[in-house]
Amino acid sequence: MSRFLLASAWIFLCATSTPGQEIPPDVRLPYAVDTGWTSNDSDEPMVVAAFAVHVDGASSLRLYFDELALAGDPAAGLGSQVSISSLADGATQTLDARTVAQWRFSTAYFNGDTVLVELLAQPGTGRNRLRLSSVDAGAPPIIPKSQCGSTDDRVPSDDPRVGRLMPVGCTAWMIDDCQHCFLSAGHCVGSIDLVEFNVPFSTLSGGLVHPGTEDQYVVDDSSIQSNGGLGIGNDYAYFGCFPNSQTGMTPAQAQGSWFELVPPPPVAGNTIRITGYGTDTTPNATYNQIQQTATGPFLSVAGTALSYQVDTQGGNSGSPVIWNNTDQAIGIHTHGGCSTTTGNQGTSSTLVSLQNVLASPKGVCNVSCAWTDLGQGLAGAFGVPQLSGQGDPEAGNLIVLAASGLTLFGTTNLVAGLAVANLPFKGGTLVPTPDILLAGLPISLTTAAFQFTFPAGVPAGTIAVFQYWTPDPVGVAGWSATNAQQLTVP
Repeated sequence: MSRFLLASAWIFLCATSTPGQEIPPDVRLPYAVDTGWTSNDSDEPMVVAAFAVHVDGASSLRLYFDELALAGDPAAGLGSQVSISSLADGATQTLDARTVAQWRFSTAYFNGDTVLVELLAQPGTGRNRLRLSSVDAGAPPIIPKSQCGSTDDRVPSDDPRVGRLMPVGCTAWMIDDCQHCFLSAGHCVGSIDLVEFNVPFSTLSGGLVHPGTEDQYVVDDSSIQSNGGLGIGNDYAYFGCFPNSQTGMTPAQAQGSWFELVPPPPVAGNTIRITGYGTDTTPNATYNQIQQTATGPFLSVAGTALSYQVDTQGGNSGSPVIWNNTDQAIGIHTHGGCSTTTGNQGTSSTLVSLQNVLASPKGVCNVSCAWTDLGQGLAGAFGVPQLSGQGDPEAGNLIVLAASGLTLFGTTNLVAGLAVANLPFKGGTLVPTPDILLAGLPISLTTAAFQFTFPAGVPAGTIAVFQYWTPDPVGVAGWSATNAQQLTVP
């Protein structure tokens, strides 16, 4: 793909853009590749198709497929996979039939102008086909200017709770709901697709540089609840992301932090902080849409409209409005308008319609608050095994402890305790106190489950902690472990 075509497409995009547009400079280009139907008739896994995707001059690439037919059963470890690798920094993403669907037949963002695509087929599992249709190519940006005074007070930051929302180029952040899902601005949601963390500095020309695939999380469309943006004080979006395709971890597990969402405090004596991914060219273009933060005075609360004199730019939409005195979030930054006498503006956490959607989560956000994921899984043959807890701790309810990603067959062991121990064990961490051991539970095609009826008379505040440990020749010291789940009686 020529540099001329990329430049021509970018010129057209600029000519038709509206002032203050926040969409980052990705250009969608046609790029047709068809592997045809292919299969693996050997006795070993093998690459049955491979090709490079190159767009001369692009700062990054993201691929979109019309078809990805991957044979076999990924749950059994017998599914075909497509692997995409950047030639610029070696970042790799591997997708199977399950994660391809979650990513909606697209890939993560890869830095550089060339990626290698490989189709890996398992022996005797059937036919595969890959049809690439288009790519998003990164190009130099146009930077709008909008800040409170003559100088831009934003400085680089590394708040683990705040991510870059792509491809629209807004900001999103995790909150203290049960699944630690995200809030952003409603006017950003029309084209949201994934959230990035640990974002690197941009190129010298301001082109976005993307983090490794382990820090990119695809949005669950079924979880999105938004009013689309109805003006100052009434602009919100609430959604969640699937676990990472490489690590199996949720954003909250990987980042380890989230905001407590509280009502706004009194205006007098309080400082506001805005942290997000606004556009920038100062001191140079490498600061463009990296995470930056600034503080300033809290000006007013008018109903559910917040005003504060804090520097922001396009791309900060969706940022948390942080009560700097306590490090809690009080709303969502949504609108500019700042000057030496006026403020930028946002939507208060107290907006009734926002509170209503927070009380009725959907998709991946819809989990019981009785369960807390404590992490600490230990990788084995199929990555880090995952434990999910199901059921509310009420007398007579069925509690299910379902594990996936174990070895294909064999047995596993469920450890349960009434406290968190976090003991070093077999190269990993034994999270529960080992009060109960259920040994020799059967594994069927990498999955296992144990269920019981919750008893009556358990005092409120009682906790139970569960974790599976499995003999696994690929694991450290010959073992793998699931994440731990804590069940708390309300």
